[in-house]
Amino acid sequence: VQADFDIASFVHRAHYNPMAGRIETTLVSTRRQDVHVGNEVFAFGEDEAMQVEYSCKYSLEDFAELAHKAGLRVEHVWFDAEKQFSVQYLVR
Repeated sequence: VQADFDIASFVHRAHYNPMAGRIETTLVSTRRQDVHVGNEVFAFGEDEAMQVEYSCKYSLEDFAELAHKAGLRVEHVWFDAEKQFSVQYLVR
């Protein structure tokens, strides 16, 4: 699908929502513009935001509980140097 987003006319905005436990990311139009995506036209006003991502954050315990509810368990956890991010190996 073809689109004509002028990416220079959007700015990235992210904030942490502590109640939801997630980072919420939007792209905000810096001017009034129409964007064409295929046969559709989307009008953006100046300062109008478009939601593009929710990045959920879980404690190790909360993630293990989610895995357990799905019939999985955490076999191993790898961390980055600052222990802010992890990759988790799950098994049935």
